[in-house]
Amino acid sequence: MAVVLGFTAVPTTALPAEPAPRVLAEAALQTPKAQGAAMLAVTRAGSRLVAVGERGTVLLSDDDGARWRQAAAVPVQVSLTALRFVDARTGWAVGHLGVILNTVDGARWPAPLAARTLAKYTLLADAAGKTL
Repeated sequence: MAVVLGFTAVPTTALPAEPAPRVLAEAALQTPKAQGAAMLAVTRAGSRLVAVGERGTVLLSDDDGARWRQAAAVPVQVSLTALRFVDARTGWAVGHLGVILNTVDGARWPAPLAARTLAKYTLLADAAGKTL
């Protein structure tokens, strides 16, 4: 075992797995009050408006904001702070605790990729001499 700067190096396989915080492990609540949530970002996805905000709320409007509906099955309850679409269907939302969500249909947001997980894969790929 090596000692670096006074710390003992421990193989990552020996570290206990940390449980995910509840806000990362539970889906956003479906509620009629979603339209009153603080929204932190909005963008166009083709003709649709998509807004993200508090507690994993994602709102969709197909009539330029006259009416909004809550997206179904957003897998996290963290605040979502920014989003970007590359076309009418494909987009990403990011939020607190390093959450990255992706949609390929402009409405559903499957399981999140945590930034810590992405960083781990990047480090493993780098150690193997590969790129992601």
